[in-house]
Amino acid sequence: MQFVLTALAAISILPACKKPLEQAASEEQTLGFEDSLTSGSQIGLQPMEIALTLDDGPAPESLDLAKKLRDLEVPVSYFMIGVNIQSYPQVTKEIAELKFNSGPMVGKPATIIANHSWNHKRKNNDIACIACDGTDYANMEIQKTDDLISGYVNRANKPFFFRAPGGNFFRRDLPEEVKSLAEVNKNLNKYIGPFFWDVSGDVEPVCLKTTAQKCGDYYMSQIRSKGRAHGLIILAHDIHEKTRVMLLGDEKYPGIIAQMKTEGFKFVHMDKYPSALSKFGSVPSNEFGEVQFKANRTAEKTYKFEVKVKNAARVEVFIDRLAKPLFSGAGSSLESKQNISTGGHRIFLVKGYDSSNRQVAQGSRFIDIPY
Repeated sequence: MQFVLTALAAISILPACKKPLEQAASEEQTLGFEDSLTSGSQIGLQPMEIALTLDDGPAPESLDLAKKLRDLEVPVSYFMIGVNIQSYPQVTKEIAELKFNSGPMVGKPATIIANHSWNHKRKNNDIACIACDGTDYANMEIQKTDDLISGYVNRANKPFFFRAPGGNFFRRDLPEEVKSLAEVNKNLNKYIGPFFWDVSGDVEPVCLKTTAQKCGDYYMSQIRSKGRAHGLIILAHDIHEKTRVMLLGDEKYPGIIAQMKTEGFKFVHMDKYPSALSKFGSVPSNEFGEVQFKANRTAEKTYKFEVKVKNAARVEVFIDRLAKPLFSGAGSSLESKQNISTGGHRIFLVKGYDSSNRQVAQGSRFIDIPY
């Protein structure tokens, strides 16, 4: 698996903040997204172009909304949470497979499935900052969700997108080593992000205690003031009924999709401009070759591993980015019993080499080891 940070190649994309902590302490801590891709213009969007993104799903209601947006010829990127994908796998599958049935994009994918972490929380509290508990935890949050969405991001040369919960990958008041996106990128290198946004509001105080129409008016004021000069990434949340009404409208209110179309805004996919995305780094697949990996618990803290790598003359298996393999051996197939004394979220990296010692395969797998 991979993680780009360019931001990965999302994280590989963007340089980590180097400001001293004493300077950062005097600034707003809400600026924890300074290493995120913050605008539509960064990814090539032109004035009057809109990339709609919907976060935190899927929910049972997500599919109906997705179909209606498809019928309105609106491309959407869905930044999904792993636990919700796990709860609604069929909804995820159907959203991922939607194609336009009319208009200039007929027959093309109507959706992009993207990564929004595993559970949208820190490990130790509710602050949305997945690197706040260390890079291994951030790795787990992204990798575990990647295991569920990887089959839905299989179009040739298309990047995986990542958005941090709350937009915050880290916070400035944390130790420098925790903030290192490059550290996370050691294991994951196919993602671009983290993505922030230009326009939002449906979960902000300005919208929480008001009507869908008034929330929509707030969105439209931002869109009109910004979107005529720059392309926009718009954030909303398909899991909320008020948001769904704000987008599509009802018998008394047209909704912001119709308003944007009437005013000449055009909806596009986030990956419309590959050349703009490419400046953030290449998007190689860190998962290549044919890797099969099984782990069965045979006793407390003891696991039997079965690994097969097609066309390999030698196989190595690493755990948690350690430099020395956990086990290795000649041939394309290995079996090994190992004592895993430390519980928690563990990442296993499999590498396969041919007889000339050229790497022919690589794959990462996530296992939750009981404490």
